Amino acid sequence: SWTGMIAQKGCLFTPHIVQVAAGAPMTFLNNDHILHNIHTISEANLSINKAQPGFMKKRTETFSLPEMIKIQCDVHSWMSAWIVVQEHPFYAVTDASGQFTLTDVPAGTYTIESWHEKLGTQTATVTVPATGTVTADFTFKGE
Repeated sequence: SWTGMIAQKGCLFTPHIVQVAAGAPMTFLNNDHILHNIHTISEANLSINKAQPGFMKKRTETFSLPEMIKIQCDVHSWMSAWIVVQEHPFYAVTDASGQFTLTDVPAGTYTIESWHEKLGTQTATVTVPATGTVTADFTFKGE
């Protein structure tokens, strides 16, 4: 299982989107010397709302069920991020140019989903060959 980690640094959650396997440890670091809190907004998993004072550098939680979880700090209203809890390793966060790569996907036909926190979700069907690559293009239009 792959673990996840998000830092509270400079009163921001970093990275803004973090991935973790269902049932694997998710670590929250407080790199600031001030009070933060971990407040998750979820449907499938129990929500968490726990203080993380400046002296508590590390807290670990576990999310058992796959879902997209919003996290915020109630102390600093501008602090928010997303935890993507998955039951399989075939997901990625895009790079700065919007590119991503999934590797070692078994041959077969799949529905691939692309999500943007403000622009929504899009899906496409792709057929992965036994050897070679497949390209899936998504275009999100801004408001």
